Amino acid sequence: MFVFFIIFLYNKKERKVEMGEEILLKNIREKEWTRKEKFFVLAIIPIYFIIAGLVMQPLDTIIPGLVNLILEPDFLITDYFVIGGVGSALINAGLLTLISIITVYSMGMDMDGHTITSACLMFGFSLCWKKSNEHLDNSSWCMALCPLS
Repeated sequence: MFVFFIIFLYNKKERKVEMGEEILLKNIREKEWTRKEKFFVLAIIPIYFIIAGLVMQPLDTIIPGLVNLILEPDFLITDYFVIGGVGSALINAGLLTLISIITVYSMGMDMDGHTITSACLMFGFSLCWKKSNEHLDNSSWCMALCPLS
């Protein structure tokens, strides 16, 4: 009987914690976020990867790695982790994503799912290739057949 009483008290305590978490999640979901808060939360992602890049690679190799990323001729798929190092690649992707988020914010656009998707795409493609316009000379016929929307 004593064991059942302890289990009952433990479950009662656990229910209070679960109710507290539910109330917290409910408050977060129902909160009206300002535009500035939304963009700040989105900017946490690239800031995190910039910090991770600074931690993963020695500081004296990050700047030469970023220079290598800029000067290295790249093709359609180029691994920036190999060219500049893991830290430089993450810093490069984080900076480009942060610049794109700041650009969207400064244009006065609202935050929606497309903004989040484009920021994540910008981060992902910042790890692969940077000069997609090099390939336009060879495939300019594709631009004529595929009009921009």
